[in-house]
Amino acid sequence: MSALGGVQEVAAVGEQGADNVLRVLSEIEALPADATGALAFGPETSMSGVVLLERGRVCWAAAQGLRRRLTDLLRERCQPQLTNDEVEAVVQRCKQTGTPVGESLVADGRLTADALRATLLRHTVESLAAGVSWRAAPRWLPHRARGYQSAFTFQPAELLAFAHTIAVDRGELEAAERRLASVGQAHNAAAFDMLGVHLLACRLPEEGTAAVTELRAAVAWAARSLAADAERSAVLKFAFDGHGGSWLGWRDGGMTFVAHCRDRDAFSSLMRELQRQGWTSAVHSTVPYVGRAAQPSPSP
Repeated sequence: MSALGGVQEVAAVGEQGADNVLRVLSEIEALPADATGALAFGPETSMSGVVLLERGRVCWAAAQGLRRRLTDLLRERCQPQLTNDEVEAVVQRCKQTGTPVGESLVADGRLTADALRATLLRHTVESLAAGVSWRAAPRWLPHRARGYQSAFTFQPAELLAFAHTIAVDRGELEAAERRLASVGQAHNAAAFDMLGVHLLACRLPEEGTAAVTELRAAVAWAARSLAADAERSAVLKFAFDGHGGSWLGWRDGGMTFVAHCRDRDAFSSLMRELQRQGWTSAVHSTVPYVGRAAQPSPSP
């Protein structure tokens, strides 16, 4: 399953790890939407990590310095558990057929589809989190699609949403999510620590482009816009995104919040929600929002 010899599992994802997930997923979103290949970190002679993509979706990731390989985790989820010899036989068969090991186990009735997806999701996030040393620019290695089933692959936004649930202290997570619930049906929203450094909770679209990248740009804008505010903002700040929508930022309970509004109606709806919590106005921020380039206006 992996291009690394010692791919293993970590026990937990800390704040630094979750921040690394955010950074790496932003790099993945910068690739073409149909990118198929591997994003490799470290020198060719000793890769420290790799992320496999197919048609822009993440299939799995692997990192050095973890405890158990993905194949070990899959073996333990099988009912009944497979022996090491049985696992090796499956691996060899998959090498010959080009079938992913996990999908082969599901086809054989040894592993449920839900168990495979849950294992891939957690292992991928923990591998991304373990790559805190992946600071140098990665190498992109294109290759032909292997035919991973989309049900067992992930959008970057889904990986980020899962990462914060296993990275943040439970009490802090619940407090952030309670406040985040005030954004209603906002398309893209998140809670960060006051300085906008650590992600605490998020609500991201399962589909769509650049959700993670836009979120990073939005919290950078909000942190600058709200720099003079402490525990709770005196007023809400907003900025246009250059695509017909806007970002709204505020502070509450020592946390920085951002929420995206697709259009004027969504903005008005969110403002009504926040007015019920005591905010009476929103002002246009003097700090510009710098996200993805605005699309050119259509010709008359």
